Amino acid sequence: MMIVANTLFQDEKYGKEVFSSLSDVQMGASTMARRVTTMSDNLTDQLNRDLAECK
Repeated sequence: MMIVANTLFQDEKYGKEVFSSLSDVQMGASTMARRVTTMSDNLTDQLNRDLAECK
């Protein structure tokens, strides 16, 4: 999760603060996997929607 957060927020103005806040959150491996899958599905949907609008 922290690798994903670091990648997502590395160029953001408040990225270090977000990363620090996320490191304080306690989650189990299955919760993290489920959330990453949900974020991935959401991102895929957004990209597909944006691509459809470009055609």
